[in-house]
Formats: sequence, structure tokens, C-alpha cells
Amino acid sequence: MEPTNARPGSNATPTDGDGVYFHESMTLWKNTLIRYLIPIETATTLIIVLAVLGSTTPPASGSTLAIVVAAVLGQLLIPSMIRLHTKIDAESLRVRTMFFWRTIRFEQMSSFSVVRYDALGQFGGWGYRKSRKHGAAYILAGEDGVRIETDKGPVTIGSFRVAELAETLEAEGVPRTA
Repeated sequence: MEPTNARPGSNATPTDGDGVYFHESMTLWKNTLIRYLIPIETATTLIIVLAVLGSTTPPASGSTLAIVVAAVLGQLLIPSMIRLHTKIDAESLRVRTMFFWRTIRFEQMSSFSVVRYDALGQFGGWGYRKSRKHGAAYILAGEDGVRIETDKGPVTIGSFRVAELAETLEAEGVPRTA
């Protein structure tokens, strides 16, 4: 008997009542480099701004200090708000960040492989990236993911749950390559 909400030929089983087979939400704070650089950058910015404000005549107003505090808190909070959501349902894989999203229908996928990538070296950083050599990428942290060959070119999706993501793609009938 086929699972509820499954497409014909699918061996996947929904993990929730909405027909979602896989869901992962990754934050930028899971990126080790960002986790150490942001607090250092924030502290340095705060020290410089306070030194500049303290040397001005007349002294900085309360509203100026409020803006500085808001900027410093923003530097600390924004990485926790930036997320990469990866979902697989009966028809497609969807990746979404704060500003970019993509839906890849299973018919558009020719194959996938589990890959280890270098976000800075191959794609020039994190988030939504496009490389002539490596294709599109949705990555926030880590170095493992899946590379999906589509009719519009390769797409790399970072994940901390690569094995589960690969199993779900296989269960949906997407061929796995070495």
C-alpha cells in the first residue's frame, strides 16, 4: 500500500500530516566561522564606535547611543534569523532562505550525489551562490550536502542530515550516482 500523499512510484513516507517527507532548518549560527567572527566583529565595532563617540564634543546624544546599541544587537541577532529550509514533499524539493527560494520538481532531476564541498573555495561563501564551474548552491554551514543534476544545471544543497536527505531522494525515485 502506498503512503498517504505519495506520488505514484514513491517509497517515501510522510513524516508529518502535511505530506512532508523531509524537513531541515539550518541557521547561520551553525557555521563555525560565523559563530566566532560575528562576536569578534561586534566587540571591535562597539569599541571603535564608543571611542569615536567619547572623543566628540559635545558628547553623543541618547539617540546616537540607542542607534549604536541597536546596530550591535543587530549584528548578533541577524545570523540567528538567517535560515535555510529544505523540504521534500510528494512533488518536489524546496529550498528557501530569507531572500531566495527554489522548487525543483522530481521530473526535473536526473540524478543526485552526496558531496563534500568547500563553501568559500567552490562557491565564494554562504547563502545562495552561483558558480560557473559548480552551478547553484544553497549552503549556510557545514561541508556536506547533495548535488542534484537538474535540467537547468547542478544545484548543491548543504545539510547536516545528508544521509536522511539522500534516502528521501532515493525513495522518491531520483537515481543516486557515485
